[in-house]
Amino acid sequence: MVSFARYARNALSIYKDNNPKYLIFFVTSRCNAKCVFCHYRSQIDDTQRKKHELSLSEIEKIAQNYGKISKLSFSGGEPFLREDLPEIVDAFIRYCDPQIVDIPTNGSIPDRIQSMVKRILPLMEGRILDIQLSIDGTKEVHDRIRGIPGLYQKILQTFELLSLLRNKHSALKIKMNLVYFAGNRDVTESLAREFEASYEFDRFQITYPHGESINDEITKNIDFDVFHELSRAIQKHYKTRNRGDLHSLIFRAVKLIRDDIIRENHILLQDMGAICRAGERILVLDDIGEVYPCEPLWESVGNVRQEDYSIHRVLRGQRMADFKQKHLGPGKCTCSWGCVALEKIIYSPSLYPRLLANCFYLLFAGGKGLRAS
Repeated sequence: MVSFARYARNALSIYKDNNPKYLIFFVTSRCNAKCVFCHYRSQIDDTQRKKHELSLSEIEKIAQNYGKISKLSFSGGEPFLREDLPEIVDAFIRYCDPQIVDIPTNGSIPDRIQSMVKRILPLMEGRILDIQLSIDGTKEVHDRIRGIPGLYQKILQTFELLSLLRNKHSALKIKMNLVYFAGNRDVTESLAREFEASYEFDRFQITYPHGESINDEITKNIDFDVFHELSRAIQKHYKTRNRGDLHSLIFRAVKLIRDDIIRENHILLQDMGAICRAGERILVLDDIGEVYPCEPLWESVGNVRQEDYSIHRVLRGQRMADFKQKHLGPGKCTCSWGCVALEKIIYSPSLYPRLLANCFYLLFAGGKGLRAS
């Protein structure tokens, strides 16, 4: 169980030193899917890349040198294809003390995912393990755009297996994410209602695509205002497993503000650069040690292998200074990366009253069901 006091201590810790408190670690480029919206197809299709993956001992050095982390997100590829994923989680917990460990998965290997989560959970005392599943349309649409026949059903099987673990471990949260795009926009609301009626997710969210997709099926003809209205309705009214769960409550409240910030800075002002602190508050590390301040831009500023496994030495280098000069600041970026908006909320005490108001609304008035809204 995670207490409010621990959340408060974790929130205050972001001001203690200057290392990015949100780390996204692409632990492998190996993947068994062929998603049409994948931004990393060249890495995934590189059959030789696995030979250059960071080893567990190298990852231990990175974690040891990094410092405090508030949120650690693993990505890929498919993270659960990495055989030593539980050991990687353990290394970061021992050295970096993350409050939240977030692992997205395509849900294609249910038994393996359950087995690995079972190994990770004993490490999570006083923390949160967020497992994110994704369904991006009806059964036919989802299987097609993800490139795995039968994947839709495997995701639901994965959910059922993880639910058995969640019944015994309060640290485990299961969220469902749906990427909003042209191919599913007409069925998004009906899918949300279907899942609400049949499955007990801790959170259900729809997200707006970011970065350059290799297939314009994802990004064309998307009306952000329509997305924004639907996303707000889902966050305010979707009936989650336990609307009083502190972790889920806070992140649902954050999501309401995050989408507002994206709308203001990406759509209206077309200036995310004014609020972005990529490389300062948030950082991306890939499977071969390259360091990226920004996921959508995917522009490396150095490799930890060349800097004695110290991310801080990478961030003090000239390439990072050049990146900041080129991309950060008013008028320099118009992306829609939701993580930037998330960090804006966390580091803006002026937004805390609004966040608290959202929490009270969701706790006492919201979350009664989409059908009741």
